[in-house]
Amino acid sequence: MPYYLIREYQKIYRADNNDLAPENLTLPAAAFDFLQDLKDTLTGKEIFRSSRVKGTEFLQAGGYTGVIETPDGTVLEILPKIYFAEAENAAEEVTKVRRIVLKMLRSLPDAPYRQLGEAYLRAAHLTLAEVFISAFIESVLLLVQGGLQQDYTLREANEPYLRGKLIFHKHLQANLPASDKFYTESDSFQRDIPHNRLLKTAIDFLLPRTDSYQNRNKLRQLQTVFAAVPRSVNIPTDFQYADTQNRLYAGYRFALGWARIFLADGSLAPAPGRVRGIALLFDLARLFERCTAEQFALFAENFEVITQDRSRVLLESGGEKTLFGLQPDIVLRSEEEVIILDTKWKIIDREKLDFGIARADLYQIFSYAKIYENDGRKVSVGLIYPQNPQFTESVSALKFVDRARTVLHIFSRDLAEDAATEIKNFLRLRAK
Repeated sequence: MPYYLIREYQKIYRADNNDLAPENLTLPAAAFDFLQDLKDTLTGKEIFRSSRVKGTEFLQAGGYTGVIETPDGTVLEILPKIYFAEAENAAEEVTKVRRIVLKMLRSLPDAPYRQLGEAYLRAAHLTLAEVFISAFIESVLLLVQGGLQQDYTLREANEPYLRGKLIFHKHLQANLPASDKFYTESDSFQRDIPHNRLLKTAIDFLLPRTDSYQNRNKLRQLQTVFAAVPRSVNIPTDFQYADTQNRLYAGYRFALGWARIFLADGSLAPAPGRVRGIALLFDLARLFERCTAEQFALFAENFEVITQDRSRVLLESGGEKTLFGLQPDIVLRSEEEVIILDTKWKIIDREKLDFGIARADLYQIFSYAKIYENDGRKVSVGLIYPQNPQFTESVSALKFVDRARTVLHIFSRDLAEDAATEIKNFLRLRAK
């Protein structure tokens, strides 16, 4: 399958355009058209923004990372904008950024991505799709080692022995010429249950889509294990049934979680995997926010950590009526101080006079400071950005020109580093 590695916000052109410079990335027309129609099922936003300059149409990747397989077999892997293709060692840069994406995915709640441990981080030389397929395979193999669940299924059959209940009218229809068989209805204890059907469907779906010899070999082994299990003929219904089962099926949690991602409309999958391809995409701003908030909750010692705090409003009207609720990403509270933090998935530049910070982001964080001053505690605020070659060190020497001289921290998050160390470094920085 044709494979392309692109960066967040990179431009893509049609391959049938003959007026393009050789360095421009071009895709087959069928793949280009598919990407043009791809939308996020949660927000309705287009994944790729379509534009035209001087008559030349192009697509620009939005703020997502992940992997897409188009109906014609073209595979696109999108890496975050913190990936720089012109790095001295491009292969190492790609592996590093994939590892960062996998670390951020582990912060997603109620998803199998939490299963992505150190072994998968070390496998970041593989594409994201191959890493996800590997994780699915390992979860199914673990399940197989413990034994697949079976259940009683009602079945009808015309057999040479009497078992269960004789269905008399069908017995007469089938066996009137010969009386050596019995048409019966009986309970059969077998693996043909929704959970196993979904896993079998996912295994068959992924086999032609992996380029890894190891993954392909393991998927073939799993096909043998699931040989007696039919594919699911109604994926939504089987998932609905599997979701209502008891703790006997707890071992299926991760395997079915991965199967859902590949086969169904997951909350973070803008296109259903079952439509002749895979579309596993993740909103980077939301991913960065969740990852950072979870890590502050784990490692910000001596602080109460509140994420998405909705306790404050900007305006009051008529006593009890409130308008414009505030919702900072992270609030750190101790007896003496309050620190309000907002994450921004943006590239800023320390060499610029204003660091390239959006004016709207400053207005927003300043409004948080003014409202939280009513606590009677010392208040400071911070903007957290992903580290990039133009912004490698945090800044803490900034103050708003207000009566309280509120301190603004600009935190450079090195997502490749240990999270506990990063959080401690920030708290040490704010104390200076």
